[in-house]
Amino acid sequence: MPAPFGNLHLVHSLPAQHGISVASPLSGLILPLHQANEALVAAGLCGEGVLIQLQGNRLLAPFDGSCQRLDQAGQHIILRQHNGLRLDIHFPPQCLEHHGKGFDWQIPEQTTMNKGQCLLQFDLALFSNWLDAPYCMITLPQYNKFNRIWSRPCYHQALVDPLFLIEPKTAEPG
Repeated sequence: MPAPFGNLHLVHSLPAQHGISVASPLSGLILPLHQANEALVAAGLCGEGVLIQLQGNRLLAPFDGSCQRLDQAGQHIILRQHNGLRLDIHFPPQCLEHHGKGFDWQIPEQTTMNKGQCLLQFDLALFSNWLDAPYCMITLPQYNKFNRIWSRPCYHQALVDPLFLIEPKTAEPG
């Protein structure tokens, strides 16, 4: 079930097409966003995206750009590429409720980042005390700038597998 905006397509193989390829910043199993426990996210109101059932313990920079934490616990993170592309990463609300316990930040609250740089290490075993299956959500709030977004519903290794292939809208003649 795609979000109401309809730009995201979960497919078993990515199309052989030019576009913006975004490496997965986390390792884990990709699931449709509508399986999120948070109603607004599941309805697609935070943008198009996916859930990642976490199977690694590091958040890596998927591209050169900037990283910003929006709360003290680091539950909401914004990654911006130099070309303006934005990824929002949301760890479950339980992480905020536990005041960031289990997060070991490798960078300051606002900083530039280089592709491959470790931004955060987290304790999956600790998260498992609060969650049945530790996960996070990655959304593209700028969905309206894209014709189509593709992702694969399978295991992704951080920085090895592309999380999204994005076809930007072309400028209409005017």
